[in-house]
Amino acid sequence: MPTTRPRPPPPSLAPPSLEESFVDAIVGGLEPGWIERARARFEERTGRFDASDPFHEERMRALSDELVCDQRLPDGRTPAERAAERLLSDGDPEARRWTLALTRSERGLFRAEHVASEVRLRCLLGGALFRVALDGGPTSPARRLRPGDLFDGRLVPLGSSIRVLAGMIFHPEQAHPSILALVPRALERGVGRGDLLDGLLRMRMRHDRFTSMHARHVYRLDALETREIQSAAWTTSRAPR
Repeated sequence: MPTTRPRPPPPSLAPPSLEESFVDAIVGGLEPGWIERARARFEERTGRFDASDPFHEERMRALSDELVCDQRLPDGRTPAERAAERLLSDGDPEARRWTLALTRSERGLFRAEHVASEVRLRCLLGGALFRVALDGGPTSPARRLRPGDLFDGRLVPLGSSIRVLAGMIFHPEQAHPSILALVPRALERGVGRGDLLDGLLRMRMRHDRFTSMHARHVYRLDALETREIQSAAWTTSRAPR
C-alpha cells in the first residue's frame, strides 16, 4: 500500500534544486504577457488556481515545467529549445547540458515502485520502467518520492541518467485504485495522453476542494471531459457501465 506522504515544504524552507534553478532561469527570461497567456491556457486545461489554494506551490512548479518544455513561443520554439540554441556555442557547459535535456522532456503518469539507492518509476500510460538518478544532491526532486507515490510529472534524459523535474503533481492515495482502473479503460477508448493527464489533474483539484467526498466519486471515467471544478453537481450523473 502507498505510504502517507506529507505535503512538500514551501520554497523558503526547501532550497531549489539544480533542476529547478535552470527552469527558473529560463522562465525568468520570458515576456510577462506571454507567461500570462500561457498560464491561461494551462488553467483552461487543468483548472484555475490562486495563492489561496493549498496546492498553489505544486501547481506553480508544474506550470513552470510546462512553460519551459511544452508551450510554444511566437517563433514556434519552446523556451527550452530557444535557450539551448543560445547556449550552443557559448555559456556554461552544465547549463547547455540541462537546457538540451529539457528539450527532450517526457510528461507522463508515473508510479514509484522502488525508492532506495535509485528510484524506479513505472509509466502507467505506456508500461515502461525508468531508473531515475539520485545523484542530484539532497534537494533533487527525486528525493521527494516515496514508494507507492503516483504523480503527473516530467522525466528528462541527462547524459546516461534520467532525472525527474520538480513540477510533480501527486494524486491522493485513496484515489490510486480508481486511477489504476480508469487509465486502461481511457486508453482503450482512444483518449489522448494529454487529455487523460489534464482530466486527472482536474479531478485532483475537485478532490482538494471537496474534501468530504471520497476519491472514487471524483476519479471517474465519465469525468474526464468535465471542465467544471468549482461544483460537484456533475457527480450525480450516472457512470457508464
